[in-house]
Amino acid sequence: MKLLFAVCAALAVMPRQAQAEADKTPPFDTPGFLAECTNRIPNVAMQIPMNQLCVSAARQLCDLSTGGQGASQCLSTVTEWLETDITRIRSSFPDAAEMVEKPSGMSPLPMGAAQAIDCSQLKVPNVSSEGGCSYQEAVSRWLKFRVVELSSQPRED
Repeated sequence: MKLLFAVCAALAVMPRQAQAEADKTPPFDTPGFLAECTNRIPNVAMQIPMNQLCVSAARQLCDLSTGGQGASQCLSTVTEWLETDITRIRSSFPDAAEMVEKPSGMSPLPMGAAQAIDCSQLKVPNVSSEGGCSYQEAVSRWLKFRVVELSSQPRED
């Protein structure tokens, strides 16, 4: 009888625990999507818009998965992934930081690529100005590092 009671009690608690665990996990795998999407982009002339589309789509899909209630969290998750990927690229390409910060005539980056972003007028609904600015700066830096990374691969024109 005690065993039956214990099993019934466990079954009654399990759905609540499963729901609590589901609430802790994000409804959309933003980092996984970003990794898969960006890994599929080759070294082609349109790599920058293609990478931008991956980042934008990840942010939008994350926000959709939260019913529009997680814009700030989604932006933060994407920003964190971008910063982590910048670190990955830096470790793989030690000269990347120099190329990104001081573009020269030999750099694969366009002139003026090292300019700072002005976030003073940036306004994103349901997101703090600091969060929006951090995201914008991370996207800009990451795209530059991605150009350096992809330019090390053979061109697929």
